[in-house]
Amino acid sequence: MLKLDALNQLKQLKTDIKASRDLHKGVVKGTGQKFGFVSLESGKDAFLPPDEMLRVLPGDRIEVELKKDEKNKSFAKVERLIESGNKIFFGKYVVKGPAHFVEADIAGSARWIFIAPNKRGKTKPGDLLKCKLSQHPFKSGKPQAQILENLGSEKDAGIEWTYSLAKHGIKDSWSDAAALAVESLTEDDIQKALVNREDYSTLPFITIDGEATTDMDDALFIERNDSGWRLCVAIADPEALLHGFPEVEQEALARGSSAYMPGMLVPMLPSKLSSDLSSLVEGKQRLVNVIDVRLNEAGALVSSEIKQAFIISRKKLSYQGVTSFLDEQASGDDAASFDDQDVDAQVQLLAELGQLLREWRKQNANVQPSRAEFYIELDGNRQVTGIKPKQSLLAHTLVEECMQVANRCVAAFLKENTEASIYVTHSGVRLDRREAFQSVLSKYVPECEGNDISTLDGFVSAFQSLLSKPENADYLSLLTRQLERTEYSLKPLPHYALGFAEYTTFTSPLRKANDYLLHKQVRELLAGAGATEIQYTTLNKLEAQQGEVRAAAYDLEQWLKCKFIARSEEQYQAEVVRVFTTGFQVRLLENGIEGAVNARDIEGKCSFNQDLMTMTTKQGEFKLGQTVQVKLKDVDWSRKQIQFKLETP
Repeated sequence: MLKLDALNQLKQLKTDIKASRDLHKGVVKGTGQKFGFVSLESGKDAFLPPDEMLRVLPGDRIEVELKKDEKNKSFAKVERLIESGNKIFFGKYVVKGPAHFVEADIAGSARWIFIAPNKRGKTKPGDLLKCKLSQHPFKSGKPQAQILENLGSEKDAGIEWTYSLAKHGIKDSWSDAAALAVESLTEDDIQKALVNREDYSTLPFITIDGEATTDMDDALFIERNDSGWRLCVAIADPEALLHGFPEVEQEALARGSSAYMPGMLVPMLPSKLSSDLSSLVEGKQRLVNVIDVRLNEAGALVSSEIKQAFIISRKKLSYQGVTSFLDEQASGDDAASFDDQDVDAQVQLLAELGQLLREWRKQNANVQPSRAEFYIELDGNRQVTGIKPKQSLLAHTLVEECMQVANRCVAAFLKENTEASIYVTHSGVRLDRREAFQSVLSKYVPECEGNDISTLDGFVSAFQSLLSKPENADYLSLLTRQLERTEYSLKPLPHYALGFAEYTTFTSPLRKANDYLLHKQVRELLAGAGATEIQYTTLNKLEAQQGEVRAAAYDLEQWLKCKFIARSEEQYQAEVVRVFTTGFQVRLLENGIEGAVNARDIEGKCSFNQDLMTMTTKQGEFKLGQTVQVKLKDVDWSRKQIQFKLETP
């Protein structure tokens, strides 16, 4: 038996040995190949060779030791598994000889995971499954899974929707408690909530939305005055009806946002609220928060107030109807009318103010270049019949400008009255690309040489310079392809992409949980109470769940696009939207479908310029925004990825 001092010496020796090793923690990133990387806490990536990648799965949190191979190249050796990010996963049942597997649908993984004979049941090849990882590959390199749920065959009608919703945890039903609570709400509850709210119901508010939209969460009223403009943006206030029903509120917030998918809408709030009692239905008394704004003649903000109020929408208008009305008016058609003089006047005022607000933003902030958007047409059997461009209408632009004004005012109010709230921030060019892009501007765009793009003013100035000159289009494309994603913050940080010192979103409480939570804070602040404290955990959960909603919509759309393009033998014109060392990504001009052109399919050696995002080959130079001719090469059905090949124009 070792003496106490010997044991202590042994423990110290182990501690010293471990301290002398180059150990780091991080998260595994897959590549779809046999090798991978681990994103270290330091912010760097370390290479995981195939033998080490066999022991882990993308998303796993691990500890690694950084080592050198015989060629003095760095690599990571897996030391221990801290936590698996794939305890529950989805995939397709496949059979190879006597062995049965699930082809794991894990981003960055091409792994087949074994299913033991006594765990297979009546599952058939091609069935789509929800599985549990019963044996992690860390020790043996041989993972195993058990089946939790069979979602159906990949050939079943509508399986794309079933699988996408299940994979990303999107619920399309409510608990019994929440359903009962919502069922108890009536128009009488709206009447009871009118106490202490300001009456805006005599003003001719209008809503402008899609033809089939029922969840109308904003309405507008505009008037001129001696000093400029008054803009009232009324935003539906579902929180006013739900703050006494925590069971409904909690389920809604857990959803994160409404899920808009081809042929399907999964609302964040029960339809009785989102499409009726809280929707700004024409002719109905509804609870709102009004952002009452004063602007000068140039469209600059002068002052604003937020009022808890109620309105009665005078008219539900459509984007198409408003645009057609304004087009007819511009062409001199005096007969153009919505059969209501007040409504006609509101639309005309909206056209004037909206254009003024946009011009103000062009001069003082950022107006992002528009990008063509598309929608998927389905038949009665949910089969894709076409992918068509969405119309970019004037009315969309006019309403968007008013919503941005409202959101800016709310952000300023929260900044002044709260310690922590939910702000939408954007930090400009990605940190790892900022220095390189700054050098590109200095070298190729003389007028931007003095602009420090790490500051809001410098970024806005550079953006405006690039946007204003057609000859700078390549550098504008380079900028927009290297931007960070928007994020949530508890503090009012700048939004570089829009060009605002602080920004939030308040105008979609029927559809987004963060907007809903701000309505709760505003109610408390206007009542003189302390605002409900919002924690980082709340923001993280919101971002994660909204990420799942976006991912579900993307997965479904990509699946449908793969099915659509797989039938095609056409040549397409496409725009280069990304360039990387292994090739470039293109977007078809006709339908917006994206896919990759692999450098291995291009004759000769390819040279990649990372700073300019260009690829030089024997066939010429390829750069962002360039138009090329492509044809379908292949569809990788396991990853839902599309490969194109270049065609001679």
